[in-house]
Amino acid sequence: MHRLVAYIYKLNSIYLSNARIGLENVTTEEDDAISRKLEDELLNFERKKLLTFCDNNALKILNGCSRGDYTGKFTFIGALGASVIDYAIVKDDNPDISLDILARTESDHLPLVVMLGWSFVLQPNIVSAPRVRWCWDKTVAAAFAEELDRELQEFTIDDSDRDLSNLVVYLNERMQRAATTAGVKRSGTRRVDLHWFDRECKGEKRKVRCCLYKFRSSHEKIDRLIYIAARKALRLLYHRKKKRDDDTWNRIRNSKNTTDFWKVVNSYRKRQDRKGQVVVIFRFIDR
Repeated sequence: MHRLVAYIYKLNSIYLSNARIGLENVTTEEDDAISRKLEDELLNFERKKLLTFCDNNALKILNGCSRGDYTGKFTFIGALGASVIDYAIVKDDNPDISLDILARTESDHLPLVVMLGWSFVLQPNIVSAPRVRWCWDKTVAAAFAEELDRELQEFTIDDSDRDLSNLVVYLNERMQRAATTAGVKRSGTRRVDLHWFDRECKGEKRKVRCCLYKFRSSHEKIDRLIYIAARKALRLLYHRKKKRDDDTWNRIRNSKNTTDFWKVVNSYRKRQDRKGQVVVIFRFIDR
């Protein structure tokens, strides 16, 4: 397949330059022609070259005629319209291959995912060693070295355990046991997210996805324009959040003293209203 891609690149990608194949048949032979269904029914001059090239090289275009994309979903949604100009082309005619057009908000082109439907046969005798992260501390270096030497001296290899995978597991267990005995602390696996991606960004991204799904189901021009406007607003929001985050870090780096540093940090802290002592008000009634 890489030779075909190199050949297409050598021809200046003439076959893949925005070819609009519309509802053209998958095969050029009339006897066993298979119909194609695409949401984009437009044709252009490049579509004949692309279909002829695929037919001569036993290639198959998955868009509009494969499992997962029988409807031929739009792959490009822009300001001038929506079309199918991104194709998934495979060499083998395998019925297990399916195509899915994902919903993304980062680009005008929606990503194509080709699922092969393959399964790997795992060997039952393979043993994997669990991965553990430790926080290295110089204060426990001597204790860890002593415990590791003791564990390695007790380590023996039998004739039945000379497999490399088993040796890795045994050595890993010895090292973890030595680290635990020496008092080495484990490191957390906390996920580090982007600081600027806050609740507002999540809400706007969810809104853009809803607009995309609405356009996919209706195919109306007004829904496409609403989706494009929402996507543009989301990009501007991302840019504004990133710029604000970069400016904040630049102000922190350029702080000349601790006063400037804490002035920047405290500006992002939540302000708490000071509550004074509760004063009980008595009402006096004249008799």
